[in-house]
Amino acid sequence: MVNAHLSGTIFQTAFQVFGLYSHKRVLPASREAAAAYPLGLVDRPLTITSVLIQRDRTAEGMGMSYKLLASAAAALLLVPASAFADEAGFFAGLDATGGIAFGSSSTTDGGAPFAGGGVVENVKFKTTAGIGGHAGYRFDSPFSAFVSYQYLEGRVNWDARYPLFGVASNFQGTAVSHVLMGNLAYDFSLSDTTSFRTIAGLGLSFNTLSSVAEADEGTGLFLANLAEKTRINPTAQVGAGIRHKLTDSITWGLSTSVSYSGGFETGTTRSGNLGVTPINPYKIDDVWRATLGTSISFRF
Repeated sequence: MVNAHLSGTIFQTAFQVFGLYSHKRVLPASREAAAAYPLGLVDRPLTITSVLIQRDRTAEGMGMSYKLLASAAAALLLVPASAFADEAGFFAGLDATGGIAFGSSSTTDGGAPFAGGGVVENVKFKTTAGIGGHAGYRFDSPFSAFVSYQYLEGRVNWDARYPLFGVASNFQGTAVSHVLMGNLAYDFSLSDTTSFRTIAGLGLSFNTLSSVAEADEGTGLFLANLAEKTRINPTAQVGAGIRHKLTDSITWGLSTSVSYSGGFETGTTRSGNLGVTPINPYKIDDVWRATLGTSISFRF
């Protein structure tokens, strides 16, 4: 863990450089000021202005100021690494998320071919919820690498308009994703027990539209159930959050993330008022999710 005395020294040094911590005797800025102070010295805070005056008047003073600033900056950059150096090892945990999703569709030929092609409009996702887990390894640095699995589910609906017959249908179903991802994380120390974490991940999302039902838009009457299909998409995620150690081996986290999930599509048959008939799939493209999540991790 970061030594408290070392941290205090680092910030004290930085404050001294910028005049936020103490006072220093410096040369007056003008001849008028020198006349007002016969001894040629002024008691005042060491500010950025006074540092620049000193730089013009003495190369030695300039060198000292830059050395102090460089030393403080270098030490501050080492604080995150030092804070988590003793946490190297394997970890695993559980995750729960909730959020929203957005998507669109470029489908213009959905449904039965004899209907002339359904044009998909008004794609809307309801609230998304998910559960999952993670396992990985923390290095002797602020970096961690881990794999994660998430099960995400949310309701979705859209409309399809059939210009050839001048009719429209409404569709409702469930969008389900099984997400496998490899992640890298970096922790910035806020205290001995709390850190700010940034995460980036890449993986695969197995997306399924399930329990999709079609109803007449005008009357709401049931028309058909659509077959399911699973579509595999590349996925990416970035996120950030706070992590707090409850004990030496248990850490609680709160995070937010944005992810690209790829697309969804229905199967190629419908079962309903016309029996079992082949259809062109209805597709939802470019689905994005924004989530808020909590996690619990155990270090081994």
